[in-house]
Amino acid sequence: PDGTRAGEPAVSRRPRRERSFGGLVTLLATIAAVAGAAPGWDSRPLGTSLTVGLACALAVYGIGLAVTAFAGRTGLGTVFLTVVTAVLLAAASVLPKSIGTKDWRDVTWAPADASDVAASYGLDGGSAELDLGGLRFSGDQRTVRTTARIGAGTLKVVVPSGTRVELDADIAAGELRVPMPSGRAENGYAVEHSGGLGRHERLTLLPSGGREDGTAKETGKGGKGEDGTLRLSAEVGAGQLEIVRVLPSGARTDHAPGQVVPRDERHGEHR
Repeated sequence: PDGTRAGEPAVSRRPRRERSFGGLVTLLATIAAVAGAAPGWDSRPLGTSLTVGLACALAVYGIGLAVTAFAGRTGLGTVFLTVVTAVLLAAASVLPKSIGTKDWRDVTWAPADASDVAASYGLDGGSAELDLGGLRFSGDQRTVRTTARIGAGTLKVVVPSGTRVELDADIAAGELRVPMPSGRAENGYAVEHSGGLGRHERLTLLPSGGREDGTAKETGKGGKGEDGTLRLSAEVGAGQLEIVRVLPSGARTDHAPGQVVPRDERHGEHR
């Protein structure tokens, strides 16, 4: 009845394995991403180019998942890549339109005198440093105001040891690093770092040796230990903002150890 002759062992038949199209779908998605992003790469903003390319790739993944639901099978790798592509597409869609595909570069601005500080500094993408470490305040000009902006990348602002810094920072997505007094650190400072989305911070960084009420200590020479005040507005689209203090010894706090400090334990003024 089972189709086998007497005395012959029964042969078990394994079920046919369904064919996997995961490799083909991934290859087609990669081709679609390149084809979508390449035509306007030189003329469109970075976010727009990435959005078009990733949208094309996600469309291919969607079609591939629909086809394999009726023919073949879908591996976990394909599903994972589909989710990753969707997350990257969401991230690319919020990139500032000011970031171009050819504007990624490294720049340093280093005004020597308070009167030389420009009203604003900006870079679409890359690594920027506003070096005010050698800033000299002269005459009656004891307050300097400036704005520093970067679309994507890292923005570092170096400030003198005796300068009070009033910081107003907007970070769409990324990390903020600021030097804070620490009795446990070798040079008396540790770097507080915190990150997130849609961060708006207003805080005051005291001069080296300043009191916690925001005033500077007497220098012993009849003057104040505070050279002046820097009112800094900083904007970061995606990346990192770091404030670096030049210490009286000449060392910089960007080499200080890092630590996470709760908001209610921070030094200085926070509004």
